[in-house]
Amino acid sequence: MIEIDGFSHEVRSDAARDAWMARHGYRVLRFTNDDVLGTTEGVFVAICKEVARLRAEKPHP
Repeated sequence: MIEIDGFSHEVRSDAARDAWMARHGYRVLRFTNDDVLGTTEGVFVAICKEVARLRAEKPHP
């Protein structure tokens, strides 16, 4: 899951949701609004690196 956080960011609920997602095999990538708007290419690179890491970890047939 990719999440973009704004001013209403709630750390406690994020932790609970992240724990639930991890138990179900999901990973959360979280970026700030400023990251997405100011360094879009950096966000894209970070997402691509995570996808590559996951593919190397668990190759598909």
